[in-house]
Amino acid sequence: MSAKQLHVRRVLTPLLGLLCALALAPSAAQAAGAGVSAAPDFPGAITVGDTNLPAAIVLRNANEAPDNSLTLCNAGDSGKCTTSAGITLTPSCGGQDLSAACVVPDPVVFNVDSPATGAPGTSCAGMSFLVAVINASTGKLRFTPTVGHVVLPNRPTSTAPGSDCRIEFTFDVLKFPGFDAEAGTDGRQTLQIPETLALSDRNNLAFGRGTATGASVKTGPTIATTASPDIAVGAGQLTDFATLGSDFSPTGGHVTFQLFGPSDATCSGTPIFTSSVPINTDGTATSAPYSPTAVGTYHWIASYSGDASNSGVSGACGEANENVNVTEGPPPPTREMAPPPVPVTAPPPPPATTPAPRLEPASGVANISSGGHTGCANKPFRVNVTGEGISRVVFTLDGKPIARLAGRNHNGRYSVRINPAKHKRGTHHVQARITFLRPGGGIPRTERVAFSRCAKSAPRFTG
Repeated sequence: MSAKQLHVRRVLTPLLGLLCALALAPSAAQAAGAGVSAAPDFPGAITVGDTNLPAAIVLRNANEAPDNSLTLCNAGDSGKCTTSAGITLTPSCGGQDLSAACVVPDPVVFNVDSPATGAPGTSCAGMSFLVAVINASTGKLRFTPTVGHVVLPNRPTSTAPGSDCRIEFTFDVLKFPGFDAEAGTDGRQTLQIPETLALSDRNNLAFGRGTATGASVKTGPTIATTASPDIAVGAGQLTDFATLGSDFSPTGGHVTFQLFGPSDATCSGTPIFTSSVPINTDGTATSAPYSPTAVGTYHWIASYSGDASNSGVSGACGEANENVNVTEGPPPPTREMAPPPVPVTAPPPPPATTPAPRLEPASGVANISSGGHTGCANKPFRVNVTGEGISRVVFTLDGKPIARLAGRNHNGRYSVRINPAKHKRGTHHVQARITFLRPGGGIPRTERVAFSRCAKSAPRFTG
């Protein structure tokens, strides 16, 4: 996939009026007659990763009478050309001042190939120019003729432009620009700025600098996709995951996932399933799930729509990570045949029974005693319940159950042993909840006794 795409807005603004009539000219009239223009000519659509793209610098005679011909200065010339850097080009710039000079360097967006050549039909036809970087911080290049100087012999007339030199070269696109030279425009802009110094036939000096409005740059990110693992029918769902890379600038757009069934190995038919989801800010997206119903190989294709800052990009049918194999599921469990039903014979009629006698309610009586330990106690004692018609006795101590008795357990009584030493000093309450044999044969009763754990006696004096 292409990495980034640049669209050059070919609105040129050469600075035809930047004439530097230096103090070297013998008169103001003579100084006003020398003029030169410089303008870049880059293609309208550029993609990062492309190589050998054509471009040019156009240098034109803009003299006014009485000046006629122009000779472009080379670096290292003497006389009035001493200050010349030669024919130069800043191929990528993030911003310029009012004089069109680059003030926001953005180097190494492009790589310009050497040598460059004068275009046929122009004043420098067939000339060869060596291209070299003269300022690494700005990326500025110098175009030096291998022989002689560029001469522009004729100034413009009322019916024809001045003679020009078109220096043609090729370049590679290396990266996405780091700055936006024209905010508010879709994508990111970069500028190209050529410059030259020239001497007229009347020995007047002229300076020309031009610029393109800028290249409108869009990223064209790569797309990497990974489908869900192979599954069996009925054992899961299919999904696809996409990641945009290579300088993706997350501003919007969506990813459309298309799934093609086992009968469409070339993805040429209508997809059996489509899912379109917004791209996340980290450049990822996941499709909605699909439940396959047939065995075979399914094929995903993921496509990013693009937006104001990003070009669209799409995967292809049959990519290694986009194929999912769906196999048969396990066979259903075998159902065993039920044995034939056993014939049912009618049961014999029940024997005649004599109605049970009606139980009369018991009167139920009960009493509780503590063996006299209702006051201060230090030694273990028993709390007993006696009576008739008793079904169950539940003993509690200070509200906590301590015994459940369904029969007499001690000397024909319902009895529980109390050890005062295991309890705190003070008063404690023992309660017996007594249930009688039959419902309605005596209302349950609660009997209570209380005792106190005695304080330890003071030691006896034996001295």
